[in-house]
Amino acid sequence: MQSRRVIQIGLAVVIVGVIAFVFFNGENKSSALFDNKPRNKAVDKDNAGAPAGFNFDMFENDIVAKLEKPDADKVMIMRGRLSGRGAMNENLLVLAKEYEHLHQPALAGFYFEKLTHLEPNNENVWFGMGKNFFDAEQTVTDQPTFKYFMSLSYKGLSKVLEMDPNSNYEAMTDQAVNILEGNNQPPMEGVGLLRKVVQLDSNNRKALNYLGLFSMQSNQFDKAVVRFKHLVELGPDNDPNYPYYYRSLGQAYAGEGKKEEAKEAYKKYKSLVTEESLKQEADKLIESIN
Repeated sequence: MQSRRVIQIGLAVVIVGVIAFVFFNGENKSSALFDNKPRNKAVDKDNAGAPAGFNFDMFENDIVAKLEKPDADKVMIMRGRLSGRGAMNENLLVLAKEYEHLHQPALAGFYFEKLTHLEPNNENVWFGMGKNFFDAEQTVTDQPTFKYFMSLSYKGLSKVLEMDPNSNYEAMTDQAVNILEGNNQPPMEGVGLLRKVVQLDSNNRKALNYLGLFSMQSNQFDKAVVRFKHLVELGPDNDPNYPYYYRSLGQAYAGEGKKEEAKEAYKKYKSLVTEESLKQEADKLIESIN
């Protein structure tokens, strides 16, 4: 399953055929995502800043209704504990972690956000909020909710980087992408964060990949080639995205007009993928060079 965010980046550079790859799993296509019914004040507080009609309570109920019965029963018990006498912090954390396990990042982020009010100095809680809402951006198809989740992710990750500006590379990388896609801040702030990650960790695959993709988006194919060559030279190392680095490398070479190099990269991509549809895609990419 491809990341919606990286597909958006790829569409922006369609002239060179950039199609990006998966960083996240999970899908939330809820039929109850929007609700036009009046909401009470408690729900409004939970949904402050949300697009018109968005209702986390309805959203959660809809998701739980679609879970397998054992998972749904487990979640309902956990939700029930939130109104009990137990330690609220622990109950919120357990439920957030359960939604992570169930690949429901929007709901995991929602409960981590609640926990930030009880533990405002806990960096891990803010990261749980920011990271999960970043992942949740990939699970929705409408722009208002995408931007809403992005704003929540940005808030959580900003707090993480305020507490620790140099150690959490994932927070830095995700926040860089939020900045680059948010249109509210200078793009170079996001690029600067990605470069900072690579300066601190020269083999950081996620940062290198995004730098390569954004280089292609701005037609800086020579810089993209450098990033993707670095990625393929790192070797597979159990990275499921490794074949796609060759595809992106081929597209960067094609953007430079280096046909033979592009063909070789596409051939390598074809040799590494197992799905027939991807092999057919590789053939089409090779044919497009002729």
